[in-house]
Amino acid sequence: MAPWAEIQSAIAGATGTPFAIESRTAVGGGCINQCFRVAGQARTFFIKLNAGERRAMFESLTAIHRAGADIIITYYAREAARALR
Repeated sequence: MAPWAEIQSAIAGATGTPFAIESRTAVGGGCINQCFRVAGQARTFFIKLNAGERRAMFESLTAIHRAGADIIITYYAREAARALR
């Protein structure tokens, strides 16, 4: 089940304006993740829900990149590359 209240809050935080989901529609197309089109207050967003078990891996890789790394050598390289396709 998608965390709709968290998604609303994240959109509001990213845009700097209040946002309430008025409609949501599942979007298909062969992706292994769930995708939705959410609309509200004359704005539309595309939401992609990723599997939670990979979250720690991507948070770690993102933190290393933000710290200034141009190259990251990791045991997760193949898994990360597959997930990013």
